[in-house]
Amino acid sequence: MTDGGAPSLRKCHDCWSYTRTCYSRCEDCRLKRLRPDRKRRHAISRALFPRALREAVLRELRRGQPLGQVCQVLRIFPAQLHAFARINPWFRAQLDDALMAGRDPKLKHGSESAYRIHGCRCPDCRKGKAARRQLRM
Repeated sequence: MTDGGAPSLRKCHDCWSYTRTCYSRCEDCRLKRLRPDRKRRHAISRALFPRALREAVLRELRRGQPLGQVCQVLRIFPAQLHAFARINPWFRAQLDDALMAGRDPKLKHGSESAYRIHGCRCPDCRKGKAARRQLRM
């Protein structure tokens, strides 16, 4: 950084031109890499979260097992599950269906307490938690 707070000149890792961005690549090279980088990340995600594991997660959730317990038994992180669901809309729909099928009918779904205290991660409870979070901000 220079004295005025502006980023200093850097060489782009791809084309070796000088750039003033805070990234290691110039804007043109960054834009060229978006699609290949996304494809690479998605391939890695599919390899780390294979079909058999996905089906096991969905099966256990449909049986009514809590999401945290399913992740613990199958030795995956909940963040890994939700990251894969974010890049795969089909899996997100399947995950939401499984959570809806296996949710506890005794709970009042759509409330923050069902999410926070009882650990329900169905779409209704996630929306209730998100709405409550928006009110706090």
